Amino acid sequence: MKNKNKKKVAPILVGIVISLILIVYISIIMIVEFPIIIKIMFGLILLALIGVMIHTVIERLEEIEEGEEDDLSNY
Repeated sequence: MKNKNKKKVAPILVGIVISLILIVYISIIMIVEFPIIIKIMFGLILLALIGVMIHTVIERLEEIEEGEEDDLSNY
């Protein structure tokens, strides 16, 4: 049980770091002078990427919970 928790730390940290980077990009896009449609498009794209990151982290945590520590066997 303790070993599984250790293996969950890396995907969670990577997901948080990448999501924070995308949030910084969104903030920069909203601050810089762009037409509103460009801001909306880039904002939605980056929000979608954050959603995909969250989904991927959840999927990876489920794989670790099921005992698939090495997901390379899926490829």
